[in-house]
Amino acid sequence: MNQSPNSKPVLLITGSSGLIGTRLAGALEDEFRVVGLDVKPPKTDEPSGDFIECDLTNEPSVTEAMKEVRRRFGERLASVIHLAAYYDFSGEPSPLYRKLTVEGTSRLLRSLRAFSVEQLVFSSSLLVMEPAEEEEAEITETSPTEAQWDYPRSKLEAEKVIEDERGAIPVVILRIAGVYDEDCHSIPIAQQIVRIYEKDLESFFFPGDADHGQPFVHLDDLIDCFRRVISLRGELGERELFLIAEPDIVSYAEMQDRLGRLLHGREWPTIRIPKIAAKAGAWVKEKMAGEGEKTFIKPWMVDLADDHYPVVIDRARERLEWRPTHRLRETLKEMVERLRSDPRKWYATNNLEPPSEEKSEGKEENTGRAPGQWDLDVAAPPWKYNPSSWRHRIPICILAGVAFAIAAYMALYQWRLIDNVWDPVFGRQSRDVLDSEVSEKMRRWFRVPDAALGALAYLGDLLFGLAGSTRRWQYRPWLVVLFGLDVIPLGLVSAILVVLQGTTVGSWCFLCLVTAAISLTLVVLAYDEVWSSLSFLRRVWRKTRNPRRLWDVFWGRRSREAEEVALTGRIAA
Repeated sequence: MNQSPNSKPVLLITGSSGLIGTRLAGALEDEFRVVGLDVKPPKTDEPSGDFIECDLTNEPSVTEAMKEVRRRFGERLASVIHLAAYYDFSGEPSPLYRKLTVEGTSRLLRSLRAFSVEQLVFSSSLLVMEPAEEEEAEITETSPTEAQWDYPRSKLEAEKVIEDERGAIPVVILRIAGVYDEDCHSIPIAQQIVRIYEKDLESFFFPGDADHGQPFVHLDDLIDCFRRVISLRGELGERELFLIAEPDIVSYAEMQDRLGRLLHGREWPTIRIPKIAAKAGAWVKEKMAGEGEKTFIKPWMVDLADDHYPVVIDRARERLEWRPTHRLRETLKEMVERLRSDPRKWYATNNLEPPSEEKSEGKEENTGRAPGQWDLDVAAPPWKYNPSSWRHRIPICILAGVAFAIAAYMALYQWRLIDNVWDPVFGRQSRDVLDSEVSEKMRRWFRVPDAALGALAYLGDLLFGLAGSTRRWQYRPWLVVLFGLDVIPLGLVSAILVVLQGTTVGSWCFLCLVTAAISLTLVVLAYDEVWSSLSFLRRVWRKTRNPRRLWDVFWGRRSREAEEVALTGRIAA
């Protein structure tokens, strides 16, 4: 039988409009008079409990809000659940880490001095813990801490503020793992799912130990943990600390394989790459992102790829009698099913930009997929295939990488960093070509050896080939045009230099002939994508006759007219 509202103990929740706060309020409203504090009310049709507007970064706002709490609900608080904090995966420094998470905690504690508080529960993060260095190591409540970036650093500072300023208030600190549910609601999990779902090239590479991983906890299990902590408020000590996570870790490699099978019916290979290569790739992708386009993987994240958190939750089991009943590896199936059944809703739920704007507007096309399922790998007019697909671009990148290595090797000789250059066909003629008057003249003009210029151009081919989605012919024409300007002139110049070898120098260079053949091959492989982008821009111009709109489309700014042109062109093709 439910208690009357006035007889229920009061439960105060900061950050009550967030995912955890909203779910917690709904779960406890029958047992407690739930009062939520946040800058905005929860986005639900039937909010649970009472809501008072409160900005923890603003002292007057906190003062007024707590006066309202005291006036309406009295001075006795059964428990204060402190969830409010700043969180951002971009890695960009923000004053909110200090103003909200750290100083906001201090403001809250000062305001609670006017109340009789039975318990304060602070939601900290498992990321404050130092990762395990050895495979057999275990992380417990007594393990050392090591906050490696701003978010966990702010949580650790807030813990210290609580210790210094809590006074006589009993405190429970929960260092919580990443939270998820059947709709995902986890940024790193959602990003990994999307990379594999969209067959992004990044999904095949990982810069750390793929057998390592981080723990997670299901939202329902976390709510149960809070419920147990609150119900035991009269029995717990003055200061308690618990690690809250599922006891077993799903490694990155296992996640890859499970998601690959669930999404595409096969395991998804994970290729380990050097951290420096991963950082360079993340930096290039971030710089080449279109307007309004966000990239998840940042260079600073690469250093954290090896982190491993084998958490032991024995203390929570014993003191709270808490045992998580969900497991991430089993829940992945339901996450994927919800993605498949309604991609638009799933992307929106996880604050992700859908891969195609026309789908988000409710338009569907005949791609051979189930209705509502997006596809970046669509035919690019005037072709019946997609020249931006990875199966077309990977050979280009491989050839460009081989040519870069060869050109760099020849440049080392021209810089006299090595004494000879290998040539199994023409022997010393290669040195005659690389030391020829034509080569020296180009060196005087450009201040670097011609082979070094070639290496730079091939590196550009490789980077431009890797950048962008499989629909970049439409969404990033500037990148495709730049790619074409790098590939096509290079092929023509290589052909001219080959002719000059025999007619002017009178000698032949085997490796030069190989790079020239690669250059001409790259022209053949790349021209269709360049032509698709130019054709798309030409059709946009014919439809709009608007130079500004054409300029916007060239730089990747989407418009309804451009989407209509692309869709019409695909149907015609």
